[in-house]
Amino acid sequence: MNTKFLLNKIILLCVSAAFFIVNPMTLSSASAATKPSDTLMMTIKKSPADNRDYAALRLANGLQVLLVSDLKADRAAAALDVYVGSGDDPDDREGLAHYLEHMLFLGTEKYPEAGEYQQYIQQHGGSNNAYTSLTHTNYHFSIDPDFLEGGLDRFAQFFIAPLFNEKYVQRERAIVDSEYHARMKDEGRRLWTARSLAYNPAHPSTGFSVGSLDTLADREGDAVRDDLIHFYKQHYHAGKMTLVVVGKQSLETLQDWVTERFASIPADGQARESYDEPLFLQGDLPKQITLKPLKETRRVTFSFPIKSVWPHSKAKPLGFLSNLLGHEGQGSLLSQLKVKGWANSLSAGQGYMDEVQGNFDVSISLNPVGIQHIDEIGELLFAYIKQIKQNGVQPLYFEEQKKIAQLAFNFQEESSPLALAKSLASQLHRFSPKEVLSVHYDYADFDAMLIKEYLAQLRPDNVLLTVVDPALSSDKRSPNYDVEYAISELSASTLARWQQPAAQEGLKLPEANLFVPDNIAVLSANEATDGSKPIKLLDEQGITLWHQTLLDFKQPKAQFMFSLQTPVANASARQTMLTQLYVRAITDSLESYTYPAYLAGLGYDMYRHSRGFTVKISGYADKQATLLARITDAFDIKSLNEERFTQIKQLAVQSLENRLKDSPSQVVSGALYDVLLSPSWTNAEKRAALKELQLSDLQAHAEALLSEYRITAFSIGNVTEEDSLNRAAILQDKLGAHATGPVVQRPVIRKLPA
Repeated sequence: MNTKFLLNKIILLCVSAAFFIVNPMTLSSASAATKPSDTLMMTIKKSPADNRDYAALRLANGLQVLLVSDLKADRAAAALDVYVGSGDDPDDREGLAHYLEHMLFLGTEKYPEAGEYQQYIQQHGGSNNAYTSLTHTNYHFSIDPDFLEGGLDRFAQFFIAPLFNEKYVQRERAIVDSEYHARMKDEGRRLWTARSLAYNPAHPSTGFSVGSLDTLADREGDAVRDDLIHFYKQHYHAGKMTLVVVGKQSLETLQDWVTERFASIPADGQARESYDEPLFLQGDLPKQITLKPLKETRRVTFSFPIKSVWPHSKAKPLGFLSNLLGHEGQGSLLSQLKVKGWANSLSAGQGYMDEVQGNFDVSISLNPVGIQHIDEIGELLFAYIKQIKQNGVQPLYFEEQKKIAQLAFNFQEESSPLALAKSLASQLHRFSPKEVLSVHYDYADFDAMLIKEYLAQLRPDNVLLTVVDPALSSDKRSPNYDVEYAISELSASTLARWQQPAAQEGLKLPEANLFVPDNIAVLSANEATDGSKPIKLLDEQGITLWHQTLLDFKQPKAQFMFSLQTPVANASARQTMLTQLYVRAITDSLESYTYPAYLAGLGYDMYRHSRGFTVKISGYADKQATLLARITDAFDIKSLNEERFTQIKQLAVQSLENRLKDSPSQVVSGALYDVLLSPSWTNAEKRAALKELQLSDLQAHAEALLSEYRITAFSIGNVTEEDSLNRAAILQDKLGAHATGPVVQRPVIRKLPA
């Protein structure tokens, strides 16, 4: 990630994404008199690239609704978000909100048969799901647009008249318990819940959110079904709900459907209360919690409790700090950690957040050497924070982010109806309908004092240090997920070192981002050739270029990809792993250079496949040629040193070893690929080959890869034939001399015995 929050994707994030538990079943409700809805509100700020129509209304029962009409939609969707989650579980009924999510799928008064809703959705080409987070429970479905009305009719009944049928109480409780046990080895869930042991135990985030047979058991005089119904009646009312419906019908038709079906949701009930318990008790920080993972994973996270940033949604002080602390360019915190041979990646940004408080996290993935240098890593971090305090709170960085965000908004790419509905339903609890589509892209004026106010909270005496270390040995184990952990105070010497960090050579603030596009013009029809299908522009000297001008989306974006194909790449398990290391070495060497491009909406990907490897550049068309030239320059890895090779190899070994600890379904998927495709190599074969490899082997393999090959390239989007030929000319200049190799056959599917 590394601050990697491309602003054109932020709108797809749920407000409480840090605390989600996805579950395939759930929903529910009570009853209320139907009343007329308010009139449609049309003044909703949307992207110029967005061809959908939007309108908002609030029903008489208090339900906030956002309607989306998309005449070209091949899918319809709806999502209803209840502003209640596992953080609202009664103290003696952990997992009740999640259990309720399950029970709502099991029949209503109007549709009493359990599974009828799911069957209807599936019969009409759709899908349905729900999730329970700390503060939200989100129910959603997609469906063929012609059957949206029927889906809404069944969906609404969850929140009007659910049965909570007694015959399913025990069965569904067992399913919740099975889900809990099935995910006991889910690394993210294990480590997150264990980390909460360092929090104030009275804060809701420390609870057991999933539930089990024990927490949901019937007790003398206290049946879980009774608690379930009480919880439902207490929390599931229209004032705590938001609904988003996306369909191809007109806004007026969607309004009629929604009003008719959702106005009977109960209007009365308690308003949502904020979590006023502090995350940490007075005098509780600084401290360290160390956790033992199941996989070969090493990480250190510096987590700073801060005041809520919600009141400053347009000033974006945390976005400003995330951009600087999570930067990966030359002189950045991550680049210096890599120079020292300690870190693999870094992310910085908002963690948990509610209307009162939250966390700002700097999380660093470490290698086996880095885990031994936590004190020095902390000193580097606080030295960089000191630099930001002294010289970094500048309008330059804010205006750059603002410009990138405006471009992302203006040329926003369309999300799926389901993703849109899920996200907006969650966010409508925080933002008004008028701004919910634009708020993540809108920037107010630069506010240096506000940024400094949040920066002042990133102090050594105000930090929870979370260390994930496979070498930990402790007799303490967390409840529910059985994670070995240890909690300790930070030493006085460590604290003193971080409070007065020494100046760090090479550490510097980012320079202006040269990849922010200057040319954002969209081609007109008379500037481009017929884009109905790709055409071959070039086929000579081992390089084939296909081109397609695509103007349908009216975006100044394009994609250029090329595949370098050679039989040397995958002829054996050894060569496969050498190709993998080669790709890793190139992407590693480019990280500082390409990160500013990523922030500016121009990304690239490079990956190995059975015929060689592929480079894919995508984003704003402007400056793609500059990035392409730099990527091809990096194909020469002669400057790769022994230390960095060792780190790259360790990552590859770690990745293969961790696959052995994947879930059974993931293991089966990998094995299926190995069985069916040829040539392919098993995990065991690749691990054995990898462990023997040296730097000299990789350098020799790189020479072999680049000695004879063929290149196939494809250029598509807001590009002319001349643009595509100019990109191909870079390939010819950099790689054309050896583009003389044979055609490499695609992998074949093995014929299995009877």
